[in-house]
Amino acid sequence: MLPDSDLVSALPLFLVLGVIGVTVLLLTRGDRGRGEMALFLTAFAIRFAASLAIYEGGLVEVIGDEDAQEWINGWTVKRYWELYQVGIFGLPSVLLDAYDSYNRGYMYFLAAVYYIWDFADPGRLVGCVVNGFAGAMTAVLVYRAAHELFDRRVAMLSGWLACLFPSLIIWSAQTIKEPIVILLQTLVVYVCLRLFRTRVILAYLLLATITIALLVPFRFYGAYLAAGIVAFSVFLRFARNASAGNRRAMTSAGIGAALLVMAVVAVVFAERETTFDLDYFTRIKAYSATAGGSSVEQPFDTDTPAGFALATVFGVLHVLFAPLPWQWTGGTGRLMFTIPEVLAWWGMFFAGVWPGLRRALRERFVEIQPVLLFLLVFGLLYGSSFGNVGLAYRHRAQLLPWLLILAAAGLEEWWRRRKASAASRYRAFAALHEENVRA
Repeated sequence: MLPDSDLVSALPLFLVLGVIGVTVLLLTRGDRGRGEMALFLTAFAIRFAASLAIYEGGLVEVIGDEDAQEWINGWTVKRYWELYQVGIFGLPSVLLDAYDSYNRGYMYFLAAVYYIWDFADPGRLVGCVVNGFAGAMTAVLVYRAAHELFDRRVAMLSGWLACLFPSLIIWSAQTIKEPIVILLQTLVVYVCLRLFRTRVILAYLLLATITIALLVPFRFYGAYLAAGIVAFSVFLRFARNASAGNRRAMTSAGIGAALLVMAVVAVVFAERETTFDLDYFTRIKAYSATAGGSSVEQPFDTDTPAGFALATVFGVLHVLFAPLPWQWTGGTGRLMFTIPEVLAWWGMFFAGVWPGLRRALRERFVEIQPVLLFLLVFGLLYGSSFGNVGLAYRHRAQLLPWLLILAAAGLEEWWRRRKASAASRYRAFAALHEENVRA
C-alpha cells in the first residue's frame, strides 16, 4: 500500500541532507568565501517549501503530475528488494540493473533512497527532498562555475539566479529526474572548467568519468555527449598551454578527439537503435507532439535534410523562448503559470545573455568553449526533436545553469558601465561647478 503522506519521514531527511551539504561545502570551499553556504541553504529550503506547496498544499492541481509518478516505480522496486531480502551489501549489484535498459536510473535511484532511508514509510516527499538537494547543489555549482569564468560579483548573481529561477525550483520540487540530470551535467561541465586551472588533472578526469557513468542510466545520450565535451576540454587545456606554433594544431586535435568520441557514440547508439536516421527524429517529434496538451504543428518536411534543418532551427527557438505569445491563448493552466517567468527570461536573454556571451568570448575565449559546446550540442539535440512546448520548456532547464551565468556576466557589465558613466558625469559636473566658483 502506497504511503498517503510521508512528511514525518521527509523532515528528518531534509535536516540530514542539509548537514551533509554544509559539510561538503566546508570541505571543498577553497577561497570562494561563505556566500555559497547561504546560497545552498536558501535554495534547499525554497525547494522543500515548493514541494510542500505542490503535494501538501494542492498546487499539483495547477502544474499537473503526469511525469512525476516515477516515485511509485522506485517505491515498488524497493518493496521488491525487501521481498527478496536484498541486504545492504547486495544493493550495489541490484543497482547495476539500471544499466540494462533505457532511462531506468531515476527509478533505481529512488529505490535506493527509500531502501536506505527506511523511516516512517518513505514516499513521494522523500524523493522531493533528494531532488531539492540536487537542485540546491546545482545552484552552488553555478556559483563556482561563474567564479571560474568571471569574478565574485558575477558568481554571486549567477548563483542567486539559479537559486530563485522559478522553473528550476519547480522541477527540483517534483519527483522527476530533471534535477538529478541537471546536477550531473552541470558537474561535468564544471569539471571541464576546472581543468584549465588545476594541475591535478587525473583527479578531475576521474570525477568526470564517474559523473558520466552515473548519467548513463538517467539519460544515456547526455552521458555520451558529455564524454565528447570532456575530451575536447582536455585537448583544449593542453592547447592553451602549448607554444604559439603548436596551439592551432592542438586545438584541431581537440576538436578531432571530440568528434571521434561523438562518432563512437553514434555507432554505439546505432547498435542500440537500428534506425538512427532522420526518421528516428521524426518519430520522436511525433511522440512528443502527442505526449501532452501543448503540441506544435510544424510545416516542415523532416524527411529531407533542408526540412530537417529548418525544423531544428524552429525547435531551438522554442527551446530558448517557449511558450511564445501566440501559444498563450487557450493554453492550459500550467502553461499560463509560466508566462511571468518567460517574460522575465526574454528580457534577461537579450539584456544579459547576448552581451554576456560577447564578454565571455572577449575575456575568456578558451575557457568558455566547453560551455558553448554544451549549449550548442544539447540545444541542437532538443531543437531537432522538438514537438511539444511543455517539453521544450523542460529541456531549457538543462541549459539554464550556463545561460544564467552568461546573463549575469552581461548584466554585471551593464551595471558596471552605468556606474562608470554616472561617475564620469559627476566628475564633469563637479569640475564645471568648481570652475564656475573660481570664476
